[in-house]
Amino acid sequence: MPDIRNDKRETFRGLLGEGKNLCFVFDFDGTLAPIVDDPLEARVSEFLIEPLRALAARTQIKVVSGRPVDFLIERLRDVFLPTAVDLEIFGKYGIESGTLAKGVTRVFATPSEALSQLHALEDAMRPLMPEGCFIEEKGTSTGYHFRQNPSQQQNIHDLLLGNIRGLQLELLELHGGKMVFEAMVKGVPTKRSVVLGFQNDFEGIFFAGDDLGDVDALNSVSELPDGRGFTVLVRGSVEAEEKVGSFVDLIVEDQVQLADLIIELIDL
Repeated sequence: MPDIRNDKRETFRGLLGEGKNLCFVFDFDGTLAPIVDDPLEARVSEFLIEPLRALAARTQIKVVSGRPVDFLIERLRDVFLPTAVDLEIFGKYGIESGTLAKGVTRVFATPSEALSQLHALEDAMRPLMPEGCFIEEKGTSTGYHFRQNPSQQQNIHDLLLGNIRGLQLELLELHGGKMVFEAMVKGVPTKRSVVLGFQNDFEGIFFAGDDLGDVDALNSVSELPDGRGFTVLVRGSVEAEEKVGSFVDLIVEDQVQLADLIIELIDL
């Protein structure tokens, strides 16, 4: 039987060579940037900088992340602006959007009651966080990290669900990520809705992600007709790999292999 994954690589390399209107979409943490103990220290992998610059000279790139747009601009500016390439950035899972050059240009209006519930959960969880676990406030979502103490994953999960139910925080929902749980407001934009919003503007979509927060977007790209979607998972989340194993086109080990894939696609 033919290797579908190799066929997809050949298809997209051909589309790039023909100058087709493509879009390459990347998550940030765990995809462009290796996971680190302190989220504020995350940086684009040095192995990806030159391949990304070369790719940006050939086609459009977008970044879709749970991070705020301002944070992403700080991390991406040195990668792209030296080559005069601007790109669209979607932060907080799509609640914010903007560009490297213009900054934040749009913010989804989150109901004040939902934000109050988000803060109530933070207040309830703060004294309960185990050693090595910490809270990352993002404005319209909150990350509860256990990357420095993985043994507390189930405990953090149970504490969050218990408080959401006990405090009747019905406007919130819980999502899993890589070594983090995200408390999010229901009904706000998601990575999937962001991709659905622009996918018909392009002849092909490449999406690379790494954790549970990317699964729905990976799935939507995989469902594009006529081989128009190319999905890549950067290995690291067992839960995400279990969910996407049946439909993702390619699994790479790390940022080095992702860089090698980009180099292969643009035929450097």
